[in-house]
Amino acid sequence: MTSKTKSTLLVICLIALFNCMRIQSAAISDSSELPGSEGQRLETADPATDSDAMDVNVPDRTQVEIELLSPVSSQLAMRGDLIDFEVMRPVKVNGATVIEKGALATARVTEVKKAGHWGRGGKIAWELQRVVAADGSYILLDSARKVTGHGTERLVIGNAVATGIAFMSLGIPNPLLPVTVLRHGFTRGDPATVSAGERFWVFVRGDHLVRVESRRLRIKGM
Repeated sequence: MTSKTKSTLLVICLIALFNCMRIQSAAISDSSELPGSEGQRLETADPATDSDAMDVNVPDRTQVEIELLSPVSSQLAMRGDLIDFEVMRPVKVNGATVIEKGALATARVTEVKKAGHWGRGGKIAWELQRVVAADGSYILLDSARKVTGHGTERLVIGNAVATGIAFMSLGIPNPLLPVTVLRHGFTRGDPATVSAGERFWVFVRGDHLVRVESRRLRIKGM
């Protein structure tokens, strides 16, 4: 074998070696792009799916403690006004929280009588409407309350009548009698007021289903 032949074979071997290295490098590069390889982030499904939730029944007459958020007065309120309350403690059924602490409850004013003359005290009444459940739905509430302001209507009228009788028995001229009696009529009763922070126990009206994550239910049940 001549030197020229040896040189030719050497060149051919080098070219073949170069091609092999290039093929191997391309194969490694392609494998690094496959899902699950090192440096590749895999996308996972969201564990919170509909299959992870279940319906929990909130029974009729379930108790809920609420607190009045703003003061209410018969002198300012009007029929149909909404009154806001806040739930003071979570309501749970079989370990699942169906009404969160701090949830908003709403009442509607059904009757208003302002305090007036002759010692007549004010009155205000409302009915609870609903409360926000843990899943954002509404649960109906069943509770009505009436508040009456301090009134002296009977006392004032009685005093007016007694004054009139006394005037007549003493023979005081009639023109002064109406003025004296009417003076009692300007006596006003007190408005019905409820201070912010007052707490009440109310009840759920009817059965209600609340959607709760079963994963959270299992954890709370442990």
